[in-house]
Amino acid sequence: MKVILIGNRSMLGQDIFKVLSSNNISIADFSSDQIDITSEESIKQGLINCENYDYLINCAAYTKVDLCEKEFDLALDVNSKGVHLLANWCFSHNVILMHFSTDYVFNGKQNVFHSEDCDCDPINKYGLSKLRGEQAIKTRLERYYIFRVQWLYGCFGHHFVRAIVSKAKQNDSISIVNDQWGSPTWTLDIANMIKCVIDTSPSYGVYHFRSFGTTTWYEFGCYFLKQLGIQVNITPVSSNDFSALAKRPSYGCLSIEKWTSLNLYQPFHWQTAVNSYLELENNFE
Repeated sequence: MKVILIGNRSMLGQDIFKVLSSNNISIADFSSDQIDITSEESIKQGLINCENYDYLINCAAYTKVDLCEKEFDLALDVNSKGVHLLANWCFSHNVILMHFSTDYVFNGKQNVFHSEDCDCDPINKYGLSKLRGEQAIKTRLERYYIFRVQWLYGCFGHHFVRAIVSKAKQNDSISIVNDQWGSPTWTLDIANMIKCVIDTSPSYGVYHFRSFGTTTWYEFGCYFLKQLGIQVNITPVSSNDFSALAKRPSYGCLSIEKWTSLNLYQPFHWQTAVNSYLELENNFE
């Protein structure tokens, strides 16, 4: 099995590389410095020796949610145009595309779990740019996997856990939003799921994948700070109390029944995953 990995320096990309390479899967991995997915020529030249590969895993994305409101053209370039160009390359070379999307394609206004066939209605420009990337894949390819994931954290990169730990160490009190619901998901868990997909080849299409269980950002923060023994006064606040440029879905919970019904790799409960992650994390200093 031969896999192309684009975005190898991303939080998710690094865990995918670690899992696949440790399982003796041949990987041609590239950073955004090596391949600019918004350039057809860069893709063509960068992948010139990868024409006989089986999968292309795309971890390249513009993920700065608030900045997307100001830099929508850039977000579209990466999250839509770039994905379209990768889909074109995969079509031309008979390669299966694996791509990651987000719960932000939904408006999250109703307290229901969103299945893969629920209507999409993003309420911020990041979600819109990711939705257009999904549409580009569906228009061009029949052999693809789109995985919608949410609230990612891991041993690489910047994310909520590290940000809150840093704030808690520097302040006597902090505030965390308590009216947004979702599932914190460990990138290593996603990487193991990807390995399973490569091994078992389930039906193509869109899948939701996240940890079992749901929570709020506030409850999530309280949990891992307690596990770390960090004592700080934590105040639950409304999203309206923050001046974020982009609106967030209040209930972005994804239904994972489609995935779990396959009886393949099963995700951890979010608390179990956080505990395992904290045992490995060494970048809180």
